[in-house]
Amino acid sequence: PGAALEARLRLQQGRLRRAGRLPMGGFGARSERELEAVVLPLLHAWQAALAAHPRPLQRQRLHFEAAGGRMEDWLDQLHAGAEADAPPTWLALDSARLLHDPKKQDLRADRMLLPWVRSLLAAAGGLPARGLVVGRDASVAIAPLAAEPARATLARLLQAWREGLDAPLPLPLRTALAQLEGAHPQRCYEGHDHAHGEVEEACLARLYPDFEALSADGRFAELAERLYAPLRDWIAAHTAVLAHPDPSAASEERRA
Repeated sequence: PGAALEARLRLQQGRLRRAGRLPMGGFGARSERELEAVVLPLLHAWQAALAAHPRPLQRQRLHFEAAGGRMEDWLDQLHAGAEADAPPTWLALDSARLLHDPKKQDLRADRMLLPWVRSLLAAAGGLPARGLVVGRDASVAIAPLAAEPARATLARLLQAWREGLDAPLPLPLRTALAQLEGAHPQRCYEGHDHAHGEVEEACLARLYPDFEALSADGRFAELAERLYAPLRDWIAAHTAVLAHPDPSAASEERRA
């Protein structure tokens, strides 16, 4: 399977090259190597996740109502291990990096927002499934939540969503997380020499042109704590970072 995956990747690279979507000459060869270095670990890890959960299960409908709002979705990509009593696990593929620093193994909370909401919705609907998110640099195993705390958290999120229908809330995601972590929220919002700021989002720029305007009435700090502190706590209590299998080791084994 690993050799077939590498062959398919090179086939796709050839299509990109012939379509003129890669640079010419040596720059194109370098781009192909960089693409391979990014994509192969991700796809090898996805293959490993499927191999560890070989039994596909029927998707489940998710439904939750509170605060005059309703959330509906499907819990798909459900799989289980080979054992008959293996618990269901939903699998997700994320092409982005999930870690701030691979050496510290600390997760990017902004990349965990959707998996968190999915876990909340599954638990609130009586389906305490495990989760596994496969990212570019690592995978994240997710333990199921209890039903009642999940429903309470979802109710708070829905209430905030209704408030946000009246006017954009002073709650940019990465800036709010930086506020909780004490990690320079002003730089995160306004940007700096090496990164764009969330203020570039049009509706936020109109109402909150700088961090002083964003935080002036105190709602930003209150909303960040009320809505995203549970995300931070969930990451600490219900997630575990898993290193990707080493594709180079698999290649060496095949050559041997």
